[in-house]
Amino acid sequence: MSRARVFEWFRRFKEGRQLVNSDPRSGHPSTSHNEEKIAQVGSCDEILRTDLNMRRVSAKFVPLLLTEDQEFQRLTISSDLFQSASDDPVFMKLIITGDES
Repeated sequence: MSRARVFEWFRRFKEGRQLVNSDPRSGHPSTSHNEEKIAQVGSCDEILRTDLNMRRVSAKFVPLLLTEDQEFQRLTISSDLFQSASDDPVFMKLIITGDES
């Protein structure tokens, strides 16, 4: 706390102030949520869960189940990568991985 602030509080208590709580302020209290925003977030959450069949895992939405096409695509890519790694021993050194987050 600055020296000026200490003197200001000293003056306030000398004038009769007894509490250190903040004085009431005029105007509308600031808030980051209201009923409309709560309803919007709830509806987005419901759409992700029911319509898109996703669930929350560690604060991220992930697909609950893969479609047959997605499973086939993963199998094809995995088989191709396995075959490439079997044919060329240097192939694994060329792979770079990453994460979207």
